[in-house]
Amino acid sequence: MNFKDIQFGESEAEFEKSFFPKLLLDGYLDSYGYTSQVLNGHKFLILGSKGSGKSAIGSRLELLAENANPKNLFVTQYILDRDFPYKSFSELLPGSEAPENRYPNHWEFLLLIGLLDSFRKDVDLISSGIVKMDSLDLLEKLGLINRSLTEMVTTAKKSEFEFNIKVLRYKTESDQTEKPLNIDALFAIIKDAVYAIKSQNKHLIIIDGLDDMLSHRQKQYRSIMALIIAADRINKKLKDADINAKIVILCRTDLFDRLSDSNKNKIALHSSITLNWYQDINNKKSTNLVKLINLRAKLSLGKEIDVIDTFFPKTIDDNKPTLNVLLNFTRHTPRDFIELMNRIKAHTINGDKITQTDITNGRHEYSNEYFQREIHDELHGFFENNDEINSIFDLLREMKKSTFSYDEISQKAQNDARFSKLNLPDVLKLLFNCSAIGNYRERSGGYSLRFRKGYRKPLKIFTYKYLNIHSQFTPGELIVVHKGFRKFLNIRS
Repeated sequence: MNFKDIQFGESEAEFEKSFFPKLLLDGYLDSYGYTSQVLNGHKFLILGSKGSGKSAIGSRLELLAENANPKNLFVTQYILDRDFPYKSFSELLPGSEAPENRYPNHWEFLLLIGLLDSFRKDVDLISSGIVKMDSLDLLEKLGLINRSLTEMVTTAKKSEFEFNIKVLRYKTESDQTEKPLNIDALFAIIKDAVYAIKSQNKHLIIIDGLDDMLSHRQKQYRSIMALIIAADRINKKLKDADINAKIVILCRTDLFDRLSDSNKNKIALHSSITLNWYQDINNKKSTNLVKLINLRAKLSLGKEIDVIDTFFPKTIDDNKPTLNVLLNFTRHTPRDFIELMNRIKAHTINGDKITQTDITNGRHEYSNEYFQREIHDELHGFFENNDEINSIFDLLREMKKSTFSYDEISQKAQNDARFSKLNLPDVLKLLFNCSAIGNYRERSGGYSLRFRKGYRKPLKIFTYKYLNIHSQFTPGELIVVHKGFRKFLNIRS
């Protein structure tokens, strides 16, 4: 057995799906049955922090569909990229209502096209004649079939589309008289076609990529909320019509928290799954993160194995339990923990036994090459350019210590022209929300175990977003920089 032979996985689910699909099929830890809840239950909104495994669920469902035998599962995943044309989207269907009333219809138009596109791949539906071919013919003639969401919108706003839709004719089952087509009539035809489907096979449309929709905030926030409302509306109609299909949305928790709608909480309460890997238990070896790396080690080595006990020293860093130290370098997400294992593996010389030096070198690379880039990516979109993010990192670096007060960092920002334009309260809230920083205090009247004779060590209370997703940044408490961030910032604990 060799630690260097273990394939722990990749930081991106899409990469794993392409190059290591077995990890998502046989090396996927589904302790809470999320896959079944999405496939067979009423949950459609998957919430979680960056790196918590939202995209892994989507990629796993795609693989399950590809490997289904008989072919009874169809999964289509759409990625909302940064180039999504919001202006054109806002004008997709005619109407003078407020955006919150129009946008759900726009999304329903696009998502139903996606469902029809999925249905046309279902041989059972096509051969039985259940899919209305005239609606598919119209969509193909208009160039809306087999397109990304961005391509659907841009196609619908082209002059060629406007010309084609004016010359095309359609007729209904009740009225065989041919009528001129327009986009409202097309929408009605699509709805009639989708909600008349009857199939034993399952069809899923998965929407991912919402993490990148942050640059034009208010317009995008309205669009995202409308997308969730439209998915909820469609799923209810599909359920009422006994149609075996569903729209699934993958969304970052902090992004969802920024959205506003009177029905948001109701949707979250009844229809969402929140991916949270942090477990506050004494036996860290029984946590799901440890179970995940052990499961993937079993795939690579062919036998049950405890990775930490087998390869790592019992204690590191002045006699601290190794697993506790390693977990504290992460934000308790699969991506963080897998990446930390990979960085340590890259610096391991003897695969039979890992040394303190191997771990130290791996952690340094993890902080410098991975962790800081993750924080940078999470801040991207909230700031105009990379220079602002670099200024935030420089400000933390200038503190030269891992724990400080709000007054200390405020004074530093005021006295240095490089940081004068930063809105410090907002910056610190954003850093807290991605767990780059946390809060720290000593609980008055509370003490830990006896530290030495005649002295009891005060009980330290740390608050990070990953420890409690509902926690908020508190300026009145001390600020502490996450351990995974410190080497990059060149600050000491």
